[in-house]
Amino acid sequence: MNIEKINQFSWVLTDLIIDLGTVSKFYNECYEDHDFEPFKNKYHLGKLRMCHMSAIVALSKLSEALVGYADELKACCPNELVKKTWQHKKVIEDKKIFAFRSKYAAHIFDDDIKKPLSLQSGYDRFTNIVGNNLEENQEFYNWINSVKEPSDDLLNHLIEIKSNLVSQLEGLINHKQRI
Repeated sequence: MNIEKINQFSWVLTDLIIDLGTVSKFYNECYEDHDFEPFKNKYHLGKLRMCHMSAIVALSKLSEALVGYADELKACCPNELVKKTWQHKKVIEDKKIFAFRSKYAAHIFDDDIKKPLSLQSGYDRFTNIVGNNLEENQEFYNWINSVKEPSDDLLNHLIEIKSNLVSQLEGLINHKQRI
């Protein structure tokens, strides 16, 4: 097992846990504000867009990390945890989060058509990810970091993976020291 790659995966997860935890907490703080009306207040709408785009970028990074560190995930985590990880990755893929990030959220021009996506096309892709209304937005953020069922959300899942990586690293380091 490659200690360096396990350590790198652990660092990546630390960043993603911080990013996803922060954006979901900030979204909930915005949503719970007594005067929160994003469809009447452009500043509130901007807060939502900032949350959504940050979450999309972080989820894109997670998708990429899961491919790049698949061997480390499998080597360090129990099969049930690995299966659940691929289920979360499938949600990311089904929502086409990585494609949205690559064609709309992080770029102006679509490489295929050599111009920006239309507003309607961008909006349709965007709402496929985060939802069409505040209730669907809340479901999206609950999937990331649910206050009600913390053991079943993505954030707690990533924390569990990281814990397994750290345990594996400690075991490998202790084994090396004994040799």
